[in-house]
Amino acid sequence: MMGRGARLAAVGAISLVASAHVGSPDTYFEGTAGPYPVRVIVRSPGVVPGLAQIAVRLLAPQEVRRVLVLPVYWDPRTAAPPPPDVAERVPGDSTLYSAALWLMTSGSYGVQVTVEGPVGSGTALVPVMAVATRRLALDKPLGGALLALAAFLFIGAVTLVGAAVKESGLEPGVTPDRRRTLRSHVAMGVATVVLALALLGGRRWWNGVDAAYRTGLFQPLHATATLRMNGGARVLRLAIDDTSWTNPKRQWTPLIPDHGHLVHLFLVRDSTLAGFAHLHPLPLDSITF
Repeated sequence: MMGRGARLAAVGAISLVASAHVGSPDTYFEGTAGPYPVRVIVRSPGVVPGLAQIAVRLLAPQEVRRVLVLPVYWDPRTAAPPPPDVAERVPGDSTLYSAALWLMTSGSYGVQVTVEGPVGSGTALVPVMAVATRRLALDKPLGGALLALAAFLFIGAVTLVGAAVKESGLEPGVTPDRRRTLRSHVAMGVATVVLALALLGGRRWWNGVDAAYRTGLFQPLHATATLRMNGGARVLRLAIDDTSWTNPKRQWTPLIPDHGHLVHLFLVRDSTLAGFAHLHPLPLDSITF
């Protein structure tokens, strides 16, 4: 009885630990950077562009000179990678280093973690997928303040146009005549219309950018798995049939290998949970494996 209870407790503990990673947008990596064993955690900002938090822990207590981190986009033609950032040692923990990196474009990245120490340098490549999973809302107090500032600038611009037409050509102390006053009123009306049209155009542009960002928010892709017999062997076919992936105008970048494979497929026997398999389907084309 005690043995069964211990096993149940162990399963429960493992489930609690594993639940921290299942469905998480963050990336966890444990491996080696040359002669240095490391654990790397990349915490996704949830928005793109966004600032990702990088934590690098040295798993062996040894002195190193510095730790460098560098995000490299999948397509080097898009932009040359910037110089690497130096990760700062976390106060009170000699084995933990942290840095913040900007992920400017949605898509596949490789975060290069380089450790330099007395026994040489080593680099680990951590695959990271930068996707927007949320849309940040504008705080009401900030929105109210920006609206008040915009109204102040709008009224100020119209007033400046009227004053320029009415008084800019007069000598000091001369009172504007009726004609100048009328011209200033007309100029203020024209300025009001022009500025209003500019604001409407800006609003339309902003709504277009916001709509494009909403369509790029990540949602799980629909895929279909079928099992068939081929020459006496069972073959599993996995197809990404989601329209957001098959659309030629999709915003997603091509797949890149993660630990040497494009797809990691986990199969669990549904009825008894007695079977488990970790497979790496081979690609037939861009949507079928």
